[in-house]
Order: sequence, then structure tokens, then C-alpha cells
Amino acid sequence: MSGEIRWMWYAFETLGARQLYDVLALRQAVFIIEQQCVFPDVDGRDQEAWHLLGRTAQGILAAYLRAFPPSPPAEALSIGRVVVHPDFRGRGLGRLLVEEGLRMIRTRYPRAPVRLASQLAVERFYQRMQFVREGEPYEEDGILHVAMIRQSR
Repeated sequence: MSGEIRWMWYAFETLGARQLYDVLALRQAVFIIEQQCVFPDVDGRDQEAWHLLGRTAQGILAAYLRAFPPSPPAEALSIGRVVVHPDFRGRGLGRLLVEEGLRMIRTRYPRAPVRLASQLAVERFYQRMQFVREGEPYEEDGILHVAMIRQSR
């Protein structure tokens, strides 16, 4: 699968109109429509984030995540909006997406731990990638989540 996907990182200001449209359309299709979760996806934080887009050879946005630089108080980096297009699920693309995200993170911030808010239903996916639960599950936008952290190696 990795040979079929082209990974590209963008700072917000370097996202073109097509890239931004595709990102927002994919996030809307999955997080709002598929998961039936009404929440402000356009949350004012995209401008601070790095955006990882995985496109097929045909130009379809198959996978996406956003990453935020380390910030106090814990000096941890965070990732979020991790999403795989429904047509590309079940092929290991989610794992490849997170691995690619972690590769950039380790290059830029080798000692920073990585935090994320996992939907409870996919906690085991992140555990297989060395993320550890922090605290008890909590509800966010009608979906149970759990805070997770991955220490630097």
C-alpha cells in the first residue's frame, strides 16, 4: 500500500485551495456525516498545525492527519484528525499514516512525547503503535474518547 500513496506535509499557509478543500471534505465526510457527530471541525487550530496528506496516484485524498508542535506545560506534541477515506480502509493505511506522522515528529522533535485523543473504539490500534492510555474515558462530541501518550524513544 505504501508505494501507492504519496505523502506530503504542508504548513497551513502552503496548503493550496484544492488541498484545503479535500482535507475539509474528508474530515466532514467521516467525522460529521459518517460518525453523525455535529461539532465545529473548523476549530481555528488548523493554522497552527502541520498537515499530512496521503494521496493515491489518481490524486484522491486517502488519508490525513494534523500535528501540532510541542507546547507547554508538558512539551508534548499532539496529533489529531487522523482519518482514512472509507474507500481505503482495511488495507493498513491507518498504520502507515500514523507511522509517517511519527517519522516527521521524530525528525523534528526527537525527544518530544506525542499525545492524542483516541476514540475509545480504536484505542487498541494506537496501543499497537506504543501509545498508552492516560486516565479514564471521557465523552467528547457524543463519542467516548481516551487520552493517550507515546513517549519518545
